[in-house]
Amino acid sequence: MRTELIFVRHGETEYNRKKLYFGHLDPGLNDLGRKQVTGSKKLLKDVEIEAIYSSDLKRCMETSQIINEGMNKEIIRTANLRELNFGIFEGKTYGELLKDFPKHSTDFFNNWESFKIPEGESLLELQNRCVKEIEKIRLENIGKTVLVSTHFGCVQAILSYYLCEGLAGYWKFAVDNGSLTKLSFVDDFVYINYLNKV
Repeated sequence: MRTELIFVRHGETEYNRKKLYFGHLDPGLNDLGRKQVTGSKKLLKDVEIEAIYSSDLKRCMETSQIINEGMNKEIIRTANLRELNFGIFEGKTYGELLKDFPKHSTDFFNNWESFKIPEGESLLELQNRCVKEIEKIRLENIGKTVLVSTHFGCVQAILSYYLCEGLAGYWKFAVDNGSLTKLSFVDDFVYINYLNKV
């Protein structure tokens, strides 16, 4: 029996536009972000979504609410689908990281899989958290088509886990704001139907 998970990355926020590192900070969508998600909703018009799960952060909840208009499903919120906790890097640009945290930023970029950002988490911890939640979701929805509203890092970590058996593929996937990515599970076999659809 096939279970389908359709991941939607939240639409653009002003923090995305400013190229800030932010994970647990909680901006809402900007005008472009709402347009991006409205476009994704149109791509899903012929898809029967049977359940909706979302990161509990505002940008993902707004994304799922836009897509849910007319479907009126319960949106199941979970903090386990949040973006990477960037800790002391939250709200900083790349240049500010290098200036304000030279040692930590060097460690972060050189040991990107396992380096735990002070007051935050590592990408390995992010992957473990997200995959644990995805396994729970798919086992609760066997044979269904499920929408999962989440973040750039979460989608990359999930794809890398299921398609590359670890974090090795983390940087190999494009995941644009508002884009759709679909994975199908048949028992323990998983395959990708599409990636970064806009």
